[in-house]
Parts: sequence; C-alpha cells; structure tokens
Amino acid sequence: MNNHHDEDSGPAKAWKGNYQFVSCLTLFALSMEVRNESGQSLSGRLALHDTADEGKDWEYPWQATYEREGKWNVVGKGNGVNSTVAKEMGVFLRDRLDVMRREGVIFRPQPKTVEANGSKPLVPRAPILAVAAITETPPPALLPKPADPAPVPPTNNHQVSAGASPLEIARMLMKERRAEVSVRKLANKYDQSGGWVYKCLSLNDLAPELQRLLDTSLPSAEHLLLTIAYPLARLPQERQMEVYQKAMAIADPKFRLAEVNRLVKEIAPDRPRGRPRKPADHARKLRLIVERAKADLKIAEGFSVFVFSSLIANTDPAALKAMLDQLDLAIAGFGSLKCKILEARQAASRTAA
Repeated sequence: MNNHHDEDSGPAKAWKGNYQFVSCLTLFALSMEVRNESGQSLSGRLALHDTADEGKDWEYPWQATYEREGKWNVVGKGNGVNSTVAKEMGVFLRDRLDVMRREGVIFRPQPKTVEANGSKPLVPRAPILAVAAITETPPPALLPKPADPAPVPPTNNHQVSAGASPLEIARMLMKERRAEVSVRKLANKYDQSGGWVYKCLSLNDLAPELQRLLDTSLPSAEHLLLTIAYPLARLPQERQMEVYQKAMAIADPKFRLAEVNRLVKEIAPDRPRGRPRKPADHARKLRLIVERAKADLKIAEGFSVFVFSSLIANTDPAALKAMLDQLDLAIAGFGSLKCKILEARQAASRTAA
C-alpha cells in the first residue's frame, strides 16, 4: 500500500482521506463509512475514485465480522473488481476497522434507559469503572489475572535448569509432547530453537545402556557426549551400542565424532525431506517470477519524476552505476528467459503437429 493521508472528519464511524492502492495505481479510496453494526458484524461503503476511467467515482459495498485478536473477515460485494485489487481493499478495510475498534468507535456498548410505570426514565446505573476511579481500588471483577510463572530460562543449549541432566530434560519434553504441546510452543517456552527441542527429544530413542551414560555425575571418560548421542539416536537401538563401541575404540577424541557420523550415514542415510520436486513446481516458480517482476515494474512506473531526481541526488556514482549494471543484467536475463519460453512453445507445437 502506498502514499496516503487520513483526515478526522465526518461521522464518528467513518474515515476520509486519499489512499492510493498499489495493485491499481489509478484507484484511490476517498472515504469509508460504517452504516450498520450488529453484534460483531458490520457493513458499509467504501467510496472510490478511478483516475483512469474518466475520473469515475463509485462505491464498494462491504461486510466485515470481527473474529478475535485483531483478526477480521472482510467480504466485498462490488462487481468488476479483480481479485488482486479486492484483496488489497480487504486489507485496507481491515486495518481501518481495527483502528476504530481499538479507539472504541465501534463495538461501543450503548447505555439503556429504563421506564418505570410511565414515569421519567430512570437514571442509568453508574458504570463500574466510575466507581473504581473514585475508590482508586478496582473491584475484584476488574483485577488483572495473575500471570503464569515464567519458565526458568535455559543456561545453555543442553540445560533447561540448573542440575537437570540431558536425559531428565528429554523426558520432561516428551511428557509435554504427549500432552499435545507443539514443538514451537516448547521452543518459545524455553527460549530455544525447534532444532534444540527435536535433538533433546531424540535422546529418548537411545538404548537404555547409552541413556545411563548421559549421567553427568559419571567420570568424563565414561560420560556420553551429546555431540555423539544425537547421531546415535538416529539408529535402531540394536545397532547403537555397536557404533558407539567402534567410535570409542579410536584413541583421539577428535576423530570419534567423525567416525560416528560416517557409520550412522552408512546405516541410516539421510532421507529426502518432502516429496520430490516435479517440473510443475519449477513452472509455477517461473510464473511467480514473471508476475512479481511485472508488479514491481508497475509500482515503479507510478513514481513521479521527483523520485528519480531524489535517487540521483542521494546515490553516489558507484552505487548508481552498479544499479544500472543490475538493470542491464535483468533486461538481458528476462530477454533470455523469453527466448527459452518461445523455443519451448515452438518445440511443443512441432511435437503436436
């Protein structure tokens, strides 16, 4: 979204300004008004001006529902609007509506007056917040919920709390995973990466005799280093001790890890992640490259002459030359890409014939 400015004028549930849409640089939003409000649902009109269509002014009806935590479901009802522009309009409406929500302009509770046997309306009951302001002590219903105790921050990559062994950490994480706590939540909880969580969990796959060697109270000569334990955990348990003994037979500790990694790769080679790439995947990438380049060029075409003057004034000659060289390379690259596409099309036509 591009240059715009807002004005605080008009009805309370309205916005006025001059907002230019990036997906269609000739289209401007002039005003937005909430006309109906029911519960968490709203509807209204977005006033637009299109400079390319003989200065045409038109309205774009919309409906919106507030879901939670700043999330909105916005649906436009205008015809003849392409999907890219409609999506940007939806983002614009969502942002404006959320500002109104945070400022209390929409979803504001309305005070009700009560008639008593045809007499004067009774004075509405004073809001609880007013009482709280007088007493300077919020009532129990408004007391903030006590925050959950923060987890003990990790002291290093292999310790979550002082005195916890790697195996204790692995078992604790496995217990939380069985309670359906996601890896992402565990990583955030202990201020670690997802890779650290997976490595710790892998220690649960070690054979029992190797798990006992993770005890930090053992002498250093008997203690199983985590750098060796992690790759061992990838193997079937019946092969783990065999690989461990072969590695420990090497006198120089520096070469033990290399031997473990070599043996693990032989027994359990890395499996490719995800499905194999297909030609259709690369074709989709090519289409996206062209679409993005076209969109970027369209944005640049909308810049005024002052933007380019500012570029010359605020860029040193060497950087400007590098930029021009990059443009030449891009032009040549896109020319080559076009030739390849045309050659492929001709080949396909010959095959079909």
